[in-house]
Amino acid sequence: MDSQSNSINTTGSSGDNHDADPVTTTTVDLPPNNLLTVHPASNNSISSCSSPSSSTHLMERSKEVDDDIDSSSSFTPANLTTDNVDSTVEKHAQFAGSPTNVVDIIYVPSTSTGHSGHHNNKGDNKSQVSSVGGKSPSRTTHSQSKANGEGFKLYTCCGVIEFSWIKTLNIMSLFLNLVAFLALAALIIAGYSGSSAYNSLLNNIDADTTFYRKMLIASARACVFSNQSYAISYNYSQIYSTYRVKYIASITDVLKVVPPQLQYHIPRNITIFELRTYKAMVTESMAIGLALNGSYVKAMDLIESSIYKYYLEGYDIEYKPLLDYYENKEVERQNFSITITTLSLIVICVSIAVVIPVVVASIAFSLKRDSSNTKKIKQMKANLLQDTMKDQTMRELFRAHCASEFSLENFMLLDKITDYKNYSERSFQIQEYLYDNENSSKNDETSSTITSSSTQQEPTKKKKAKKGFTEKDLQQIEKKKFEIAFEIYSEFLDVNGEHSVNINKQTAEPVKEQLDFYATGQSEHLPDQLFDAIFAEICILMLDSHQRFIAQQEANRIAKKEAMKTKKSRKNSVRM
Repeated sequence: MDSQSNSINTTGSSGDNHDADPVTTTTVDLPPNNLLTVHPASNNSISSCSSPSSSTHLMERSKEVDDDIDSSSSFTPANLTTDNVDSTVEKHAQFAGSPTNVVDIIYVPSTSTGHSGHHNNKGDNKSQVSSVGGKSPSRTTHSQSKANGEGFKLYTCCGVIEFSWIKTLNIMSLFLNLVAFLALAALIIAGYSGSSAYNSLLNNIDADTTFYRKMLIASARACVFSNQSYAISYNYSQIYSTYRVKYIASITDVLKVVPPQLQYHIPRNITIFELRTYKAMVTESMAIGLALNGSYVKAMDLIESSIYKYYLEGYDIEYKPLLDYYENKEVERQNFSITITTLSLIVICVSIAVVIPVVVASIAFSLKRDSSNTKKIKQMKANLLQDTMKDQTMRELFRAHCASEFSLENFMLLDKITDYKNYSERSFQIQEYLYDNENSSKNDETSSTITSSSTQQEPTKKKKAKKGFTEKDLQQIEKKKFEIAFEIYSEFLDVNGEHSVNINKQTAEPVKEQLDFYATGQSEHLPDQLFDAIFAEICILMLDSHQRFIAQQEANRIAKKEAMKTKKSRKNSVRM
């Protein structure tokens, strides 16, 4: 058979006896790249064609539509699955009635197209699912899940640990704080040990050695130049003796601190008694002794002698470097203390600079998460309220409960919106029947048009097709939707309404706009989700009332069970 032919007429019989079986005429319009196979089929059999890959089975069945609009909810979706574009798609057409010829249409997709087989190039935009066999598919909800790209996963031998960015930030902040704490502890320990070492080295030293030496020189000269007054000379001699003791003690402590290699006399292999400072002090003692004995002239000559002045210059060479070393150590101690304190402050500031934003971010994230969780909980409770409104019995009980709590206005609004939703569902089903059947017929014209007569054994058993929906039915439903929507707006949503409810009035603006569009003919249908936002808001407002209603129903049920148990026990006691 030529695969490029556009129309093929086949005539055959379902059995060996051509006279017993009626003739079935099949007209098939085939596009290019389609293969047609015609073969007999037995009773209650469905011809199939094996495919190397997954296939889609579309079975044609007779159409039965109820006259009443309320029965339109009995339509069920046909089974439709779509696989990879490279797989062969098989379509099986089954005729109702007695055994007839079965036409298997095997569609082989062209390799030039890059689209998958389940994408429709043409069709009515009012329905995403095509009608099969006259049965309207139910409403489909297209959900799109967005992968949460936040955080990362850590695969360990014990399992997978998931970290969000806020958790990662908290862990990094905790780790940084731990490092800062350890660094601060190390700085404190180092500062304490260093300060202790410096204190033990320098605190017990009298650093006024130079001052004592100058006081010795001044008291010696004052004793000698006392205007030949013994009393003055004696007083200054006592002062000299006092500072001499202090000087010797101070210079001894300094020599203990200063390393030997820095001391003047040790590298030169001389004794302290050979130092010029010591000789100057001996000269001063001799001058004071002469002055106390009355030899003031000799004492003054000795003090003013060049040799004594030479001895005085030795102090800057012999002991001044030792005192400079001590002063440098004192400066080092101060710098060390300042450095440790500065580093500690830096560590503390860095920790605070990291911790405060992390804490603020964590608190903000926690509040946001708590708010999100609260919204989810409220939404779940609102869904429970919606379930209550869908059940007629619970709906009436809840009406009585709202009346007892003087909150009947909110319930009446929910009741009206529920009616609107029911009519919207009916409108959708009528549109589904009308427009999806048109799409199905268009698809049949492009793919295959199969007409078969009934068998000779059952010529009078044709089922009379029921009357389907029309555009008039759709218009009536839309008119009823408009009436209910207008009643909801004028009575509940309008500020001057008879039962105006306490909601955000900006939510009512889109409702008024859609009503105006429909009334002026700019829109043929009112949206099904026209009152969804208002319905959700009212459900949240009535959560407390609904919670009390559920608790009351549960208490009534428990009380009824207890009453039944009591009644049963009484009956058993009477029998005994």
